[in-house]
Amino acid sequence: MTNSMDDDKNNTKMTTDVKASPPVEALAKIPKKQGPIRWGAVIPFAVIVALPTLYYTIFFDAHFRGAIEKYGSKFNKAPVTVGDVRSSFANASIEITRVAVTNAEKPAYYSFVLGKLTFKMRWDALLRGKIVIDEASLERIEINPPKEGIAKSKRESPFDVDLIASSYAEDSGVKGMASEVLQEKYEGNILGDLAAILDGGDPLAGFKPTSENYESLKKVKEIESAVTEKEIKWQERISKLPTTEKIDEMSAKLKAIDTKKLKNPKDIKAAAESIKEVADNAKSTLKVVKDAKEAVGADLKYFKEGVSQIQSLAEKDYEELEKRLKIPDINVADLGTQLFKRYIMQKLAPYQKYIDMVDDYLPKPKRTPKEILEKPARGVGRNYSFGRQNAYPLFWLRHAKVSSTSTDSAFSGDISGEISNLSTDQKISGRPIEVAFSGAFPQQKILGLSGRATFDHTKEVAVESFLFKVDSYPVDTQYIVDTKGIKFGYKKALGEAQINGTFSAGKINLTLNNSLQNVDYDVYAQSKILLDILNTTAEKVEPLTINSKISGDFSSPSVLVESNLASALKDSLGEQLDLKVAESKARVREMVDAQIAGPKKELEDKIASFSSKYEDKLKPIEEKTNGILKLGDEKKSGAGKQGSNAVKNTAKKQLGGLKKKLKF
Repeated sequence: MTNSMDDDKNNTKMTTDVKASPPVEALAKIPKKQGPIRWGAVIPFAVIVALPTLYYTIFFDAHFRGAIEKYGSKFNKAPVTVGDVRSSFANASIEITRVAVTNAEKPAYYSFVLGKLTFKMRWDALLRGKIVIDEASLERIEINPPKEGIAKSKRESPFDVDLIASSYAEDSGVKGMASEVLQEKYEGNILGDLAAILDGGDPLAGFKPTSENYESLKKVKEIESAVTEKEIKWQERISKLPTTEKIDEMSAKLKAIDTKKLKNPKDIKAAAESIKEVADNAKSTLKVVKDAKEAVGADLKYFKEGVSQIQSLAEKDYEELEKRLKIPDINVADLGTQLFKRYIMQKLAPYQKYIDMVDDYLPKPKRTPKEILEKPARGVGRNYSFGRQNAYPLFWLRHAKVSSTSTDSAFSGDISGEISNLSTDQKISGRPIEVAFSGAFPQQKILGLSGRATFDHTKEVAVESFLFKVDSYPVDTQYIVDTKGIKFGYKKALGEAQINGTFSAGKINLTLNNSLQNVDYDVYAQSKILLDILNTTAEKVEPLTINSKISGDFSSPSVLVESNLASALKDSLGEQLDLKVAESKARVREMVDAQIAGPKKELEDKIASFSSKYEDKLKPIEEKTNGILKLGDEKKSGAGKQGSNAVKNTAKKQLGGLKKKLKF
């Protein structure tokens, strides 16, 4: 009993205590006291700032260096290595040290090594996703050093040297001038051809002419086939024309009408209708004859024009056969081109890839040069585009200063220069790319080096121009001719060169002037006569000048080379060789003429026969038809007079009868 009462008291007390405590929901709504730091915002912000900062501090420089090496190697077609990259976020600046660019043609050498490159960017451009560099500087330049001759970078390039160096050669080939020009005329060995003639050889010995490759003879057969085909058609066409007998019948019918005896108006009317019928038939016949005559004249004109082309094609056949028989042309202008054309183009070929690179990476015009130069249609007008104010291209190097002074390295030099307004879109920047430099590499004996270039793509028709000059540079072993039986070149020389050129609208205009002094010639020839001539010529030529001009379409330009070596060689060869070459060329002409003379004469006779056959048939028909028309006009006039007289007589008789009735 007592226990039960105690339990009731305890339960009552617990219930009272529970009721006195506040509910859980009420406790949750009680606001906590706010501290001075809002950690809920600070921590996410700190993470957002810390991660990019951590990436920039630890990884950015390494990744940027890797990007330069990767895309630089792709652009250069050979490995590019970078020693170190240091960037400053606060200053928006980057410093790059020791950029080594491998020579794709000679992988054991660098094309150049840049010691230090620094540049500072604009923050307002970076915030727009653009790169604008107000000022950049380049220091310490080394040209063409061997890889083993200088200290290597801290890390090797991740690219295979041989693979990348050969990649350019495995491409579709040089896209521009060198690929096609080297395949055309003058690809033979002119000195070897001269040697064969000088040694008494006969270029035509054992040669049996065949007519299948003569363009002139092909033209003869083409015209002959056309004449035969036309003859068949004209025979059919002439057979459908009225014969002279029918023309005579028409004439006789017209002559039979005697308009002077016509008195009755009915007879006059019938005669007039007959005259008109004959005249209409004559007019129809005359039109057919005139059309046929004009068509015959057009065919004859085509045949005669074809015959006139035969001689010009024969001239080309002469040249082609002379080339096949290796008969040289020894006029001075052509001799210089034959000697040096391949030599010049081979020297220019390595630089073709850089032109291709610039062409690949610069923005392309929206229209072809031909479309640009065409005038707009009347009433259409022309569109003009204007850049946005304060706009930036994706990349814009406003100004870069290049400076380098000689060091202990044998490949360093004294260079100063400027690069202005290098951008990815010149229409936005409104300024062309300009490059200017000057300097020397004394330890390599390269002196008086200077140049300037302008790449103007601000307008729709781009214009690129440049001028490079070097006052003195050493020349290593070079061979103008290097074949099994002949070598002609020089072991060393001291050169002076100037290159001046422009590219625009698919056209090239390039001038190269070279002068070599202190030339140490290297001459070898199996032919003793030619060897003596070459040695004599080499003694006369000092300095050696090689001046070339390349112009025309960029893909297939014309090349002209002038050299005092060609003049001296021509003098040394003398009149005897002139006579031998002239004799060989005359025999070639006789050979070609003998092949085409007979067929050409037969063709001319066939054309003459065609002319006389069809013109002679058409001429009498035309003359007789014209006679019928003339006679028809006379008969028509006579019938008209008779009709007029008949009307007058009838009226007179009727008037007389009327007078009698009225008794006048």
